[in-house]
Amino acid sequence: MLESLVVYTSLILVMVVCGMLAARREPVYVPYSGNYLKNEKFLQPEVFFLIAAFTFVFGCRWGVGVDYFHYLIAYEYKADGHFEFLFKKISDFLRFFKAPYPVFFSVWAFIQITLLYYALKNYRFIFPFFAFFLICSPTFLSLANVIRQQLAACIFLVSLQFIEKRQPVYFYLCVLLAFCFHRSSILLVVIYPLFRYKADWFSNEAVQIFLYIIALYLGSHYQLVSTYIEAPFRWFASNLGFSRYGYNILNIDSLNNRAQFGRKTGMGIYVSLFRTIPIILLSKDLKRYYNSRFFDMIYTGWFISVTGGLIFGKSIILYRPFVFFVDFQPLLWSFVVYYALKKQKPVSYLYAILFILLHVVIFLNIISYGEVNTSAYTFFWQN
Repeated sequence: MLESLVVYTSLILVMVVCGMLAARREPVYVPYSGNYLKNEKFLQPEVFFLIAAFTFVFGCRWGVGVDYFHYLIAYEYKADGHFEFLFKKISDFLRFFKAPYPVFFSVWAFIQITLLYYALKNYRFIFPFFAFFLICSPTFLSLANVIRQQLAACIFLVSLQFIEKRQPVYFYLCVLLAFCFHRSSILLVVIYPLFRYKADWFSNEAVQIFLYIIALYLGSHYQLVSTYIEAPFRWFASNLGFSRYGYNILNIDSLNNRAQFGRKTGMGIYVSLFRTIPIILLSKDLKRYYNSRFFDMIYTGWFISVTGGLIFGKSIILYRPFVFFVDFQPLLWSFVVYYALKKQKPVSYLYAILFILLHVVIFLNIISYGEVNTSAYTFFWQN
């Protein structure tokens, strides 16, 4: 645990400090204006060091992530025939030059973190907050686990700018690129018309709270959910190339154990309530403050991720479509804390501090069970 604490804490500090330096370059944001002045260059020195720190830590890791050894064996023994085209081609390219496996993992970590921060290039003021929440939550384990789908999810996050700019060709080129990393990205084809029609799909607080309560109920009755989902699941599996997954996979306890993915903190419902209800109640103020289509899309994706996670989170397979919105969670939390601090009111300060402290507790809980959730960190040269 000590090594994990030192490595992850050091990474958080480096990324937060670099994020703060990057945020200082951002012109002053005028609330409620919807105007975000852009810096000319994304890859400033501090952003480069932030990316390099993340790439080094997650490229040089050993055994971090449930799927780590699956990818390691696939790379070293060329057992990646079932992987998607672009992922396989890049792996073949690395093999051709006899790149050691830390380089293999570094490439994917580099692409993921670069895409995430590039998607936020016009919102540098949340860089330090995003760095904190990315590591102090199970989100970093998602990046380390479902590597291929997270690559696709990061591309999807970048593609949101093309919805804002009304550039469907570029958006669907991003979807095609994402599909070359993970075939489930075909589901993203519906996102453009949905978000072009309306970016904010959850504008009514009462409706959101009602849907959230329904999600809590269904999440506590997983057998009921799995029963009703059987027919559409069989159709999905047979038509989208997942026929190797039988219906029984939805109920395999060893596969669906959320503890291995850092989701079982022991605080469960209380954490969910604290991280969700206040944000819902603040949602109108948040949307009015940021006055941005991008923020509205992030909020919609966050709510989908929260409710979908509650309902389907007990099944790795059923939760797959919601992985595309997992990264929206630390992103929205960053916007929320930034807003709370900018309000400069005692209550908002207290909320921001409690929200941050809660994630410190979650982070400590995750690494304390590192052997179970595979967050326990060691460098590859130690093994």
